[in-house]
Amino acid sequence: MSDLEELRTYFYPDDGFLPEVSLVGYNHQEIVGIFNRMVEISDPSSLESELWHLPTESNVKLSHFTCAAETMLNGEAEAFHMMLKKTKFDGVTLPDLGAFIFRDEITLDYRRGSEWTEKVIKAFLRLIKTVMVTSPEIIIHHQECKQLFNKHLARL
Repeated sequence: MSDLEELRTYFYPDDGFLPEVSLVGYNHQEIVGIFNRMVEISDPSSLESELWHLPTESNVKLSHFTCAAETMLNGEAEAFHMMLKKTKFDGVTLPDLGAFIFRDEITLDYRRGSEWTEKVIKAFLRLIKTVMVTSPEIIIHHQECKQLFNKHLARL
């Protein structure tokens, strides 16, 4: 059994469930930095997602803003969810990820399926550890397997 086989059961098979990985404890600069980095490594169509813009009381595409995370943090928009499409990290294209952007938290969700190979899971873990874990104070919580997920993150 490979090192990640026990963790893979939380990525496969596709049962329609969207597990979440929450990262909590960010300051505003970290939220902006991570948001910008995730947009940078994802397909531009990721910015077609929308947020609720308070001044206009309407849904507006993320691409309308210089930085949608800053708009939210400045109080001009509600926290929002976006689809990160064709995210490329360490030479690996990840399956589409959902990303909830909050004031001090980013929660990723993913659809289980056969595309979550050991190579893809490792790239996902490296993305979290190197891009999203900006300080030791960040708390990581996988909805189904927090300890197992954190054990594999620590091994990287």
